[in-house]
Amino acid sequence: MMKFQSKINVIAKKTFKFYGELVKGEYGDYNPYIGSIDVELRLNNEGKKVFSASCDMRDGSGGQCLEEFLNYPLTEKGLFMTIFGLWQRNHLNDMHAGTEAQEAEIEKWKAEGNKYDYTKACDHLKEVGLYNDNGYIYGTSWLYREISADDMATIRKLLEIK
Repeated sequence: MMKFQSKINVIAKKTFKFYGELVKGEYGDYNPYIGSIDVELRLNNEGKKVFSASCDMRDGSGGQCLEEFLNYPLTEKGLFMTIFGLWQRNHLNDMHAGTEAQEAEIEKWKAEGNKYDYTKACDHLKEVGLYNDNGYIYGTSWLYREISADDMATIRKLLEIK
């Protein structure tokens, strides 16, 4: 049976605003607002650290659209790329449908041109002998992945956690 988050224990949360490169305007020069990213570190019900990042774009879109920022020449490109990397590696690290081996195989399968579909992914994992990986059947619960020490140090620095 799956456990769902009943209480959020936020350790730290911070909003980062991003602006585009300087634009020469009729009424003066300005840096256009592109959007913001909320970065959060919290504890799940088991007391394990969970990272999340979500965004709000100036056009009103939001959620898991951090890739959209890649379309703009940002003034804080380095900061964005740091957050983007953390998001790619760790976002909701307590909600993995598969083991590392299962998810790596699915990524390889997708790279071969297959579009993700749960049933098709399960069929593929059965074909390659990974549907049941050391007793864990793909998709039967949410698995937790520890945040690496390097990424945790970066997160602590971003969120100004001592």
